[in-house]
Amino acid sequence: MAKSPKRKDYLKEYKQGESGKYEYGGISYTFDGTPEERKKAYLTITGIAVLLTASVIGSGLIDAAGMVNTFYVIVPFIGEVCALFAIWWNLSKLLMEGEKIRGYIFESVNNKVDPATLILVFFAVLGLVMSVVFQATNGFEGKMFKCFLYLFTKALNAVLAFLMKKYYNTLKWKVL
Repeated sequence: MAKSPKRKDYLKEYKQGESGKYEYGGISYTFDGTPEERKKAYLTITGIAVLLTASVIGSGLIDAAGMVNTFYVIVPFIGEVCALFAIWWNLSKLLMEGEKIRGYIFESVNNKVDPATLILVFFAVLGLVMSVVFQATNGFEGKMFKCFLYLFTKALNAVLAFLMKKYYNTLKWKVL
C-alpha cells in the first residue's frame, strides 16, 4: 500500500535558516486570549480529561453483573478506553506545543478531539444500554449496588465526554 503523498507535506514548511538549522515557516496558531485565559482554558480541558479518565478507569474496576464475562458489555468499555486514549494523545500534542502551535499539529488535533469525544459518548451510552440489557435478562447476580454504580459511571463518562466536546469547541484560536 502506497503512502499518501500529502502525509508529509508539512515538511515543506521547514526551511533551513542562516544558522543551518531548520525552522518552521508555515502557519501557526495561538489561543485567542491573554496568557492567563490560555492557562485557565488548558487547565480546564486537562481537568475534564483527568475526571473523565478517572471515571472510565473506575467503571472498568467495578465488577458489576455482566462486566466480567459478557462480551456485549465489555466491548463498549474497550471502545471507551480507545477513545480516551485518542483524546489524551491529541490533547498532549496540543498542550506540549506551548503558546505557538504549528499549523499541521493544530489542524490534526482540531480534527480529532471532537470525533474522539463523540465516540466516547457513543460507547459510554452503548455500555450503559448493554449493561441494562444484561441486568434485565440475567438479574443483578447479587451485586445490585455495583450494578447501579456501574450505570452511574457510564452516564458520568458520557456527560464528561460531552462537556469536554462542548468546552473544547468554545476555545478560540487565531492565526499568527
